[in-house]
Amino acid sequence: MGRSETGVIAAMSFFAFIAALFPTNAMACPDFLGDWESSGTRTREYNDAWGRPGNEALNLIRKISGTMKVRYTESQITMSDVPSRKIEIAGEQRDWAGVNETVDYELLGCTDNAVAIRYQLYGKARIATLNFDEPDTYWEYTGSPDLPENFHAREYFVRTSAYPTT
Repeated sequence: MGRSETGVIAAMSFFAFIAALFPTNAMACPDFLGDWESSGTRTREYNDAWGRPGNEALNLIRKISGTMKVRYTESQITMSDVPSRKIEIAGEQRDWAGVNETVDYELLGCTDNAVAIRYQLYGKARIATLNFDEPDTYWEYTGSPDLPENFHAREYFVRTSAYPTT
């Protein structure tokens, strides 16, 4: 083996060693573990500026944002939206119970400013992307191609306590 091949092999071995010490996903993931609360103010500010106005679904988000609490542990999400209340939907008063569940999740991947997780809720598989604007603020896209009209909205969450929580 020539001198140049030996140098290339040594360099490749060094980079493989460094990659094993510092896995990409461990270095890139934002810290999302802990307690979070929906920010009604940030959610409404964004959606009023960028959402598609006049949409009934967007009006619903205005009414319900700001009450959801979320806790992420290493393996579970607890979502709680209390109190139950009456809200107007399409001109009718309806009961709104929100989501009050704890489910297991799987970390799919992450970048420096986003975390993707998969979980089951009410028998349906869901994938959520937590998009971090700053370390203690993330948003989730609430539009969907499954809806008859995509309303291009976000719900913002702010950290209330870091993990581990008591």
